[in-house]
Order: sequence, then structure tokens, then C-alpha cells
Amino acid sequence: MRGTRAGLVVFVGIGVANIGNYLFHLVSARSLGPTSYADLAALLALAGLIALPLGGLQAAVARDVALLAAYGAEHAVAARIRRALVLGGVIGVGGTVVFVALSTLLQDALEIESLEAVVLAGLLTAPAFLTPIVWGWAQGLQRFVTLSFSIAISPLARLVVLGLFLVSGLTVAGAMTATFLAATIAVLVPLWLLRRYLREPAEIAPLELRQLARRVLPVIAGLLALTSLTTLDVVVGKSVLSEHEAGIYGAASLIGRAILYLPAAVATVLLPKVAARSTLRQSTDDILAGSLAVTAGFCAAATVLYTLAPEFVIGLAFGDSYDDAAPLLWVFGLAMSGYALLNVLFFYHLGHGDRRFAWLLMGGAVVEAIGFAVFQDSPGELITVSAVTALGLLVVHELVVGHELTRALAAIPRLLRTVAASRR
Repeated sequence: MRGTRAGLVVFVGIGVANIGNYLFHLVSARSLGPTSYADLAALLALAGLIALPLGGLQAAVARDVALLAAYGAEHAVAARIRRALVLGGVIGVGGTVVFVALSTLLQDALEIESLEAVVLAGLLTAPAFLTPIVWGWAQGLQRFVTLSFSIAISPLARLVVLGLFLVSGLTVAGAMTATFLAATIAVLVPLWLLRRYLREPAEIAPLELRQLARRVLPVIAGLLALTSLTTLDVVVGKSVLSEHEAGIYGAASLIGRAILYLPAAVATVLLPKVAARSTLRQSTDDILAGSLAVTAGFCAAATVLYTLAPEFVIGLAFGDSYDDAAPLLWVFGLAMSGYALLNVLFFYHLGHGDRRFAWLLMGGAVVEAIGFAVFQDSPGELITVSAVTALGLLVVHELVVGHELTRALAAIPRLLRTVAASRR
């Protein structure tokens, strides 16, 4: 599948998924009110700190599968995936047990009213380990239709379950139950669609743990850093702000992070294609330039909207009770635009097997956390720390890692002229 078509297919899946997610948050916020919604936002952010960095497994699996396919070793993919699923399942169950054991402490630390909701958040740990393996499998095979459908179906299922709870009166625990059932579907659907590949008989040499750690840990570290950079502020806000301010900040953060969703589709297609090209020693400059052009254009449009019509956006999404979030939106636009570009650059470097940028992102996450410890008196201070950190990381990338961003942005006009000429 060509890059443009693949990107469109994945973007549709991610778009449907995020519409479903936004409807979930919109209905939950309106039904629960700012105080209870702050509990839900904090639990989902906490679950995200576990699940989103495990997207590093997806990136690592996708790159390995893409490399095996480029070398014509598709027969080895089934054996690799079978082992990964067993290992992921064992670790996921163990992580769930630990999370549930700590649920009372987490409830007290985050001041969550419902212990049941905290336990349900812990149950998300097991599917969090399995989903990226299955999705990375489809991504590496460039089965983008399967991947897109798998991404889209889970949030839609969550909406259906949420609707059932609305009938009897929605609680935070009910919203978390819907989230857990949807996470389970996110694993089972792609497993069913790709089941025939698991039947392929193949034996491969086992990976040494040290070799596996060298491949996976930097990827997980980079995605953990990106997750922390874009969500830690919500958890901090729940701890240091008033209940009303925390709910307002969670709503503004949700809208602000919408900017990250198109780059997620771009990066999903970018990684296996860059990995395959780099394996064959072909140029990848045009892929990066096109990916950054689409990302920058989308981010600029969203930031302008957040700046010129914040009250309209907030009112449309959450209603008048969240109007206090409007002044924060333009800063969220700037911050998330920076992280969107960093996300694309991270997956580009992963495609080339370069993991240095992952450690730079980890350093940025530490700096941001220190900033939150110092500047936490208001929602404006929290998001300003996030925006400054994003800008600083982009500058440091160009100075330390390479000049890919500068070169790619400079190549965009030439790329646009080439596309225009090809359509005449």
C-alpha cells in the first residue's frame, strides 16, 4: 500500500477512534461534573502512563516484523509473535496484580473517591501489554486496514458500554468498566483477524535477554518520556489544584492533545516504511519531509482555531460549565504542536535504528517534572512548563541529534512542487 493511501487508512481509523474517545469524555464530563470527572481524568492519565509507553513494544515489534519481511523471512514472524504474546501475557498479569495490590495507596494519593474505579484502572495493565504486540504485528506486516479497524473498534465499543451505564446512572467506576472492556476488545479483534499467521510453522533462535533489552528498552523509554511529557501535567494538576481547577485543566488537556492524533497516524505509517527503506539502503528524506509537512500544517490550523475561538471549542465539547478552560487552549496548541513534531522525529529515528533521541526525550521528561515541582500554583503555570519543555527539546534535537527537522522543513516547498507537477 502506498504511503499516502496507507496514511489515509490509518488516519481514518485513528480519527474514528478519537471521535469515539472524545464522545466518551464529553458524555462522561457532562454526566459526572467537574469534580468526579477530575477523578476519571486522573485515573485514565495514570493508566496512560502505563499503556502509552508500552507503545514502544508496538514500535519494536513493527520494526522487527518489517525487517523480517524486507529480508523475505515472513515465515519467522509467527514464531516471534507467539513468543511475544506469551511473554507479554505473563508480565501483564503480574503487573495487574501489583497495581491492584497498591490500589488503596493510589486512591489516597490521588484522592479518588471510588476504590472500585482504581482497581478497574489496574485491570487495564494486562491488555496494555498485549495490545501493542498485536498492533505492532499488523503494522510491521503493513496490514494497515486491519490495524485501522482494530484501532477504531475499541472506542466505539466503549461508547456502547458507557451508554448502558448511563441508563442506571453513570459513575467513575462505570466509566472505567467500559474502558476495560474496550481494552480487551482491542486485543481480541486483531488476534482474530490475523489468526492464520499464527499457524505458520517456524522456528527461530531465541533472543537473548540482553539483546532484547537493547532493542526494546530505548523504545519504551522514548514513548514513556513522550507520554509523561504530554500527560503528567494532568496527574500533577489533580494533586495540587482545587477539584474544580483540576477538572477544568483535564478538559483543556483533552482538547489540546487532539493535536497529537494525526501525527500518530503519520508515525504509524512512517516507522515500517523507513525501516524497510533503510534496510535496503534507500533514501528516506522524502518520507520525513512529507510527514513533517502534514503534521506542521495540521498543528498550525488547530492552534489557530484554539487561539481565535477557544470559547466555541470548549462549549461545543464540554458545555458552559468548563468555560474557564478557554484561556488555556492556545498554550496547549503550542505545546502539543511541539510534541507532535517530536513524535514524528522519534519514530523516524527508530526506523533507522537510532535510539539516541529516546534518551534525550527521557531527559526532557525529567526537566519537565522538575518544572512542575517548582511551578504549580495555577493551570497556566503547568501548561507553560509543558510548552517551554517542548520548544527546548526541538532546539536540543537540532543541536545534538541531527538537523533532520531543519532539512526536512526546508525541503517541504520542493516536495510540494514535485507533488503538484506529478498531478498535472
